[in-house]
Amino acid sequence: MHIAYLSSALSVHDERFLSKLVERGHRTTLITYYPGALPPRIAAIRGLAVIHQRPGFLARYDSGLFAFKAPGLRRLLSALRPDVLHSGYVWKDGFAGALAGFHPHLVMPWGSDILIEPDRSLVLRWIVRYVLRRADTITCDCAAVADKIVALSEYPRDRIVVFPWGVDRTVFHPGAPPTPIRGERGWDGTVILIMTRSFEPVYNVAGFVAALPAVLRARPDVRVLLVGAGSQEGLLRAMVRRLGLGDTVHFLGRVSPEHLAGYLRAADLYVSNSLSDGASLSLLEAMACGLPVVVTDVPALLEWVEPGLNGLVARRGDSDALARTLLDALADRERLSGMGARNAAVARERADWERNVDTLEGIYRTLAAEARA
Repeated sequence: MHIAYLSSALSVHDERFLSKLVERGHRTTLITYYPGALPPRIAAIRGLAVIHQRPGFLARYDSGLFAFKAPGLRRLLSALRPDVLHSGYVWKDGFAGALAGFHPHLVMPWGSDILIEPDRSLVLRWIVRYVLRRADTITCDCAAVADKIVALSEYPRDRIVVFPWGVDRTVFHPGAPPTPIRGERGWDGTVILIMTRSFEPVYNVAGFVAALPAVLRARPDVRVLLVGAGSQEGLLRAMVRRLGLGDTVHFLGRVSPEHLAGYLRAADLYVSNSLSDGASLSLLEAMACGLPVVVTDVPALLEWVEPGLNGLVARRGDSDALARTLLDALADRERLSGMGARNAAVARERADWERNVDTLEGIYRTLAAEARA
């Protein structure tokens, strides 16, 4: 099949989908309005056709100009004649795709474009509703997003396909050796917490750092790995200095999936302190590596974590509650070990990337067949 993949975010999720589509033999054309040079991991995908229409002198206003891309996109799709148009962020690329009028159109929300942003602006709410109501099928990664889609647009629930995108289990699994971070840092005999969320407000990494002094008063053997980057990195580094956590918290930056898996296997407990979420890839990667988890009470995360069975849950936005939950988790190492084993089993059963991509291909085939009928 020929898939026109419309996305201007070009995140790690885009890279994974595009790579897999090409690998599975689909003719795949990326259409993007990404404002800079293509990210290296996207540019390196062999066999991917790319139509990169970079914004010009109005680039700084580009997030509000997607409606004006529709006429050019309509002409482009008319020439390409793909079997399916697959669009990403709903009120950006999805809006351009809906206005272009091409069918069949698969809309894949990312999470915040449904869960957060429509509630911040009547204009965005109208745009999101417009896009959703004109989609031939919608797919998302969790029931929480699907429920919000129905609430926003009254879209038929039976036309929404929910599947978690999943993890590469050849990389993320408990069977390989951990990285030697304990020896490198002098952390032998310590308990390592790991957080792998981007340093953005929605993931509230700052709230996690704020909880650490209370944790350390009771458990001075705790150490922390922060994996990632983002707009709040300067703030987080300043917090670590101000709170005297320089010997406790280690920033690793962005790392490859292979290195990330090694760090997860070296840790004792995964932590997510997000304020909103879909089916978090970071969480699934940790589960696949056999880690017990502490997460916040975000509905999408509770689709994966059953309190007391395979993890513990803290109240969102409450650093004191997070500290108490972390100490509760660390009080029983045998219970943590059992939780980790259950998480590895859950990931094998529900979060296998290869198996879950089959679902996406099935959506494409159904849409193409309906369009030909």
